[in-house]
Amino acid sequence: MKYANFHPLTRAVARFLDDAALEAGGLDPDALHRLPDDFDLDQSPIGWFVVQGALTREVPHAKFALFDLEGKAVMQWQDRLAFLYLDADPAALLALPGDFDINQSTDGWYVIDGALSRVAPPAPPPLPPTDAQVLAQRDALLAEATLRIAPLQDAVDLDEATVEEAALLRKWKKYRVDLSRIEQQAGFPAAVQWPAMPA
Repeated sequence: MKYANFHPLTRAVARFLDDAALEAGGLDPDALHRLPDDFDLDQSPIGWFVVQGALTREVPHAKFALFDLEGKAVMQWQDRLAFLYLDADPAALLALPGDFDINQSTDGWYVIDGALSRVAPPAPPPLPPTDAQVLAQRDALLAEATLRIAPLQDAVDLDEATVEEAALLRKWKKYRVDLSRIEQQAGFPAAVQWPAMPA
């Protein structure tokens, strides 16, 4: 008996086998297709396909999109023959309409609820900030506050500060203290109430 071993996804014939090869390879019978008795086993399997249970040289017309399973952004179009050469996960394939132009650009196509769409999926809600991100923002604000405080403090130390400068120095120092205590807030780090920067 003669058999064809074909790609389980594309149905493209990978190689021709006889009983001995089947036995030696321990192949799954479900991945085999019986050949006619007069079929030349020495023929090249390239370009042969299994369509509706019969061998044919005609490439199946079905087209697929290979897409990013996480971002759902379409990466490339391929036909069945091309998928013979790709290690493609069937879960990453989506059938295209029969009249789809496989030469179209994939830019701007997305997979929404199992169908192709030109409408981008809604952006996922932003992740809550981490402790490190919030503390980095706090440290940057503290550094700015310290720069603002230094000349005001110098003016006070030299008894050269105006009434306005002395009042502004107090506001900046209060702001810096409030910044240093954000970790004590009940909503930290997801919902920090940032103190208002002095005008």
